[in-house]
Amino acid sequence: MPTTPISLPERLYLLSYDPQRRRFTGSGERGLLLRAAALTELLAAGALRDDDGRAVAVPHVRR
Repeated sequence: MPTTPISLPERLYLLSYDPQRRRFTGSGERGLLLRAAALTELLAAGALRDDDGRAVAVPHVRR
């Protein structure tokens, strides 16, 4: 059992697995969902910004 929280993309990936059918579901949409989750986390962490509809990396400033 992991001791650190798992990321949003990791959670969504695990939730896309159907244990009864023993396979992943939503294969066509899963990639889009995982990319959107990763971008959401980067945006929330301040590592990404929206520049007129385009994703732009925010430079890391060392102190």
